[in-house]
Amino acid sequence: MDPKLKTIALWAGLGAGVTMSSILLYLLLKPEEEYEVKRRKVETTKHSVLKVTVPKDVVGGVIGRQGANVKRIQEKTNTKINFDHQGTGEECDRVAVIRGAPSDVQEAEELLKACIEEQSNVITETVFVPAKSCGRIIGRNGETVRHMCRVTSAKILVDRAGGDDRERSNNLKTVSITGTREQIRMAITMIDEKLAEEEAYQQKMALASAGRDSLYRSRPMAIKASATPLSKDEKEPDYVQDELVATSADGFIEVYISALENPSCFWLQIVGAQSINLDKLVEDMTNYYSHEPNQQSHAVTSVAVGDIVASRFTQDNCWYRARVVAIQESDYSQDETTIKVHYVDFGETGRYKTKELCTLRDEYRYLPLQAIECSLAGVQPRDGTQWTEEASDLFETLSHAAQWKVMMARVVSKSKREDGFPGFKYSVELVDTNNKEDVNVATELISQGHAVQAI
Repeated sequence: MDPKLKTIALWAGLGAGVTMSSILLYLLLKPEEEYEVKRRKVETTKHSVLKVTVPKDVVGGVIGRQGANVKRIQEKTNTKINFDHQGTGEECDRVAVIRGAPSDVQEAEELLKACIEEQSNVITETVFVPAKSCGRIIGRNGETVRHMCRVTSAKILVDRAGGDDRERSNNLKTVSITGTREQIRMAITMIDEKLAEEEAYQQKMALASAGRDSLYRSRPMAIKASATPLSKDEKEPDYVQDELVATSADGFIEVYISALENPSCFWLQIVGAQSINLDKLVEDMTNYYSHEPNQQSHAVTSVAVGDIVASRFTQDNCWYRARVVAIQESDYSQDETTIKVHYVDFGETGRYKTKELCTLRDEYRYLPLQAIECSLAGVQPRDGTQWTEEASDLFETLSHAAQWKVMMARVVSKSKREDGFPGFKYSVELVDTNNKEDVNVATELISQGHAVQAI
């Protein structure tokens, strides 16, 4: 055969072989490709998308705090829910887009519609609570009211403003609760619990005050000695704060605990001649200011924070020296302005109208202010921030507060008062020596689990 023909035949054979191989490969792969396409189509048919319109007025409630309601539905139904705007404005309804398996999407739709129906029944109710209870309802840094909102899913707003005439005349504050009727019912129940706690606390404090019936009369020094009058040369400058100065080699001083808020804030008086002079001062002030003409001649016309005035103590109607620490202006009359006072010789506080206070006569100014602000050294609250009521109650018992039993105090440190008024605040060690065994108050607070050692 001609060599050229032989070459052509060879190439023709090779071409035919390649063509047949390609055809065979196509035939082998074609069923698999068609299977893949069919499988993808089946998977697509298993995925469903559904849109639900959510009215703009209930969108927030349907979504829930930080998306809690939507997350709950997604987890329960194994779906994905996103929200789109139906229109271009912020005031338009929203569209919930649900994605997932058909049966899951249907279940999510039912749950979402039920949530919409529930939120459509959301209402707002207003209740009135005593103003003095607002702090307990709100809690430290708002912790209590936030807990109520989380538990009930209601929105609770405590009005801290002055309120209307009804609120002012009855010393009430409004609490607005927004939610379903069940949510509102739960919220009111929790608020009632806090009101009951506050009422119990106020009753306990009232009983404590009633038990002492006077700021000063039951002190033993008042019947063991008579007052030593201050001569003109011995009179101190106006409003000098008494100071804690050790009278024994071990550094301890005999004191009375006259008032307290908690272990980090209490007031004491030094046992001694000044206690007798204080009793005489209170007696003289009470005799003088109990007469109506004297009250009129010393009526307060204007007052500022820091002023020292003469004020009654509600429980005994005796008159005492008091410093103005806060002023709540009245919209109606200067005489109706509420003044918070701090009794500078005892540490107690009170609230009175301007017209109930009197200016202080010069002769009542010279005795050093007897109540010395202190904190208990070496301890701090268990949580490091705030004393519990139980801790304060135990401290009151251990220190014999307002019982006029002698306690021993030793100064650990002192610092300028935070309120800017004259004098120091002392950090002291307290020891009760009234029984066979001495009791260190700080150690006892720690041992009973109400305090920890200060860092």
